[in-house]
Amino acid sequence: MAKHEIDKILTDREYLISHTRGIGGILARLYRTILRDLNMRPSLFQTLLYTANIQAKEALSSSMRNNNISSTRIAKYFTPGNLRRELEQPEMTFKVFMKGLRLLQVKKVKFSVQLTLSNGKETVHATEVDLGEIQNDFFALDLAPEKEVENAT
Repeated sequence: MAKHEIDKILTDREYLISHTRGIGGILARLYRTILRDLNMRPSLFQTLLYTANIQAKEALSSSMRNNNISSTRIAKYFTPGNLRRELEQPEMTFKVFMKGLRLLQVKKVKFSVQLTLSNGKETVHATEVDLGEIQNDFFALDLAPEKEVENAT
C-alpha cells in the first residue's frame, strides 16, 4: 500500500491523470502527464524532493538574513511534505505547477497555446521562461518579508 498519494499517482499505469478536476485540474493533468512521460518513480521523486528542499534552503539563507524572514517560516515552507501534498492535489495553481517543474530540475520551459476562435481561425501564442534565471527568486515567491507591527498610540 502506498504511503503517500504521490506514490499512488507515480505507480498508477496512467498516473491518475483522469483524477484531476476543475480549472486547476488542467495544470494538475499536465503535470501528471509530464511525470508519466518522464517515467517518474516514487524513489526518484523522493530524492528530487529532498534535493530541492536542501537547495531552496541554501538559496534563501542569505536572503532570509537580509529580508527579515524567520528561519521558522523557511522551515515550514520548505518541508518536503508540504510541496508533495501540493503536487498530489487534483487541482493545481500555476505557482505550484512551476514549483513542480523546478522539482523536476527543469531549466527552461516554453508555454504554447493554440486557440480556435469562434470564426474558425486558429492562432498560436508562445512564451519561454528560463528557470535558471529566476532560481533564487523563485523559491521566495511566497515569502515576503515579515512586517513589524507598529503600536498605535
